[in-house]
Amino acid sequence: MNTPAKNSVKRSGFRPALARSTQPKPITLHREINILDGFMYREELVQFAGKAYSVPAGMRLAIVSVSGALDLPVGQSAFRVSFRSEKNGISNPQHWLLPMPVATNYTNADFYIIDEKQVRAFVEQGESIVLAVTRTGFTGQANIQVTLTAYLLDA
Repeated sequence: MNTPAKNSVKRSGFRPALARSTQPKPITLHREINILDGFMYREELVQFAGKAYSVPAGMRLAIVSVSGALDLPVGQSAFRVSFRSEKNGISNPQHWLLPMPVATNYTNADFYIIDEKQVRAFVEQGESIVLAVTRTGFTGQANIQVTLTAYLLDA
């Protein structure tokens, strides 16, 4: 009985796979939104370096935490704060955030925070991130700031 020697199989046309990055690249995305007097709802694209952020080709964004702060006119609250990814006008499910009151009538505003919340949200190549806020009143100006901490991964 003939037993072939170990590693004696010859591969024709074998090419090694292209090397891919194995280290996730950390990225922090921030967005500030102003809801003007007379408006109750606003949504904006999350930005990076002053431009709407879109996940680069061949990559996936893994969002791992979200935090934020809200300044609202006295007596108002934010009852809807969320983010989602979208591409070509098609939205993915919302990720809801819970603002908590910290100070009332602080410099003529009620101050809320979004305590750093751990999330597991993935944004695919070419998708953008939309932040949406709804408050309980129409009067006065509101200011919302949200920071997303994420990693860029190979898709």
